[in-house]
Order: sequence, then structure tokens, then C-alpha cells
Amino acid sequence: MNRLVELAEKEMVRREMLEICRQSIPLGADGKVLQAVLRKSGYDLTEQQVTEQLYYLQGKKLVELQDASNRTLGIQRTIARITPEGMDVLEGNGTAEGVGG
Repeated sequence: MNRLVELAEKEMVRREMLEICRQSIPLGADGKVLQAVLRKSGYDLTEQQVTEQLYYLQGKKLVELQDASNRTLGIQRTIARITPEGMDVLEGNGTAEGVGG
């Protein structure tokens, strides 16, 4: 695939992830939920790819990531919550390079 096409797709995926996090306020969304919703939107990402994009968005301060685990039940999840900066990007009151518009 063309590098520019790959880059544009990543930017659109990141924006979609922000929108999913916005819709999941106040609880946030975990990686598996994000992966399932993205798949329904036509983006077939692996769990690793979703994680990479979440850490990218966290680095831009557009989402906050929180580990939620329970050793007794064997549950390990990372919950993503949109930040005020992420809301600004979605609403057009701010910009973030690397996030599609």
C-alpha cells in the first residue's frame, strides 16, 4: 500500500477512536471495544495496532489510558477516556497533527 494512503488511514482511525471515546463518556472504552467498533466502520486492526494508536493518542494528550485489572478473575484491560484536548480536536476548537479531520 502507498505510504501516503497508509498515513491517511492511520489519521482517520485515530479520529474514529477519539469519537468512540467521546461516545463512551464517562466510562471510557477498552481496546477490544475500540477494535470491534472500528471493524464495523471498515477498519480491520489487530489488538496490537489498536494499542499502538491508543499510545499515540495518549502521547498527544488526547486520551488518558488507565489499566483496569483483576488478577483473581484474570482480567487485564486498558481503558481509554477522551481528554478536554481530545474534545477540542473533535469540535474543531483545537488541532492535533496526525489526527484526521
